[in-house]
Amino acid sequence: MIGFHPDLAFPDYLALDRLSPSGAKVLTRSPAHYRHHRDHPPTETPALRIGKALHSLALEGRAAFDRAFAVEPKADGRTREGKAIKAAFAESAEGKTIITASEAELVEGMAAGILAHPLAPALIEGGTPELSLIWDDLETGAPCKGRADLARLADGCLLDLKTALSAAPGDFARSVLAYGYHCQGAAYESGCKALGAEIRDFLFLTVEKSPPFLAAVYRLPDSFLELGRRQWAAACRTFAECRERDAWPGYAPGITELELPRWAWTYENTDETPEN
Repeated sequence: MIGFHPDLAFPDYLALDRLSPSGAKVLTRSPAHYRHHRDHPPTETPALRIGKALHSLALEGRAAFDRAFAVEPKADGRTREGKAIKAAFAESAEGKTIITASEAELVEGMAAGILAHPLAPALIEGGTPELSLIWDDLETGAPCKGRADLARLADGCLLDLKTALSAAPGDFARSVLAYGYHCQGAAYESGCKALGAEIRDFLFLTVEKSPPFLAAVYRLPDSFLELGRRQWAAACRTFAECRERDAWPGYAPGITELELPRWAWTYENTDETPEN
């Protein structure tokens, strides 16, 4: 099972009991939260469904999108004609993920925005979409997994597709830290190294969620990656220890003294106070 898996179905990937970058983010909150998240996976939200549809259309192409997704027609189910349309659609859409017409319109707009970027088509062409990485951490032996949106292993490049309210550089840099994208990049770097592949570039292809659906390409610099490496290494250590002991603790049982957050120093000697 250890290795690169280009054809591993997403449900099979999710079923693997291994630490992933998204799992590491939950584990950072507490091992108890991680265990609950693993045992009670969240249901798919409209945002996740739209994200999957965009990945399919933008990275795999129209044919792959049409095989996996069906756009629900606008029809009045109270009329004979509407009922017939819905019945025919239900039959043709069996086994596919159904998205609404408005969701499809959003996906089409974002995909067009991505392809309008001067670098995006060349970055996507020839890459391997949805590449699963299965490895054991070299330091701790913790079983790990990751799923790269697009891999160009021969070029030493991984590309991750992200949607954002704003793809402006400063706004997206904050999103990287807020959502742990830097830890994700470090995890993939670690996985590729364990599997004998060198990653020299970790790129984000980012597109905005509203018109004019502007896209941008960002490189994850070493300053971000170094922080991500420390966080990923800590998550692997915690995961390995919890698995060995079969113990998934919550918060500290005693009294913990709070540390003043760095942002709080912004308000020193001013009349400003953060909003509750």
